[in-house]
Amino acid sequence: MSEIKKHWESIYSNKSSLEVSGGASTLVDHLYDDGYLNLSVLDISANALACAQARLGHKAVGITWYEENVLAFYPPKHFS
Repeated sequence: MSEIKKHWESIYSNKSSLEVSGGASTLVDHLYDDGYLNLSVLDISANALACAQARLGHKAVGITWYEENVLAFYPPKHFS
């Protein structure tokens, strides 16, 4: 198995993700519904994050939300 394939297989088996600039995106919705855990969403816009949280309803509680510029973001944990 190639190193790239091993890398991506590992990511999908760990089921963790950081979505960058994801406030208006529905990717986090689909990842959550597909069973991914340890989801995080980063966006510079508080309004975009609030819209995503409202859209997700009770599902938003299990997601970590970061309001910050991606260029200045220092993650508190390692993302795969």
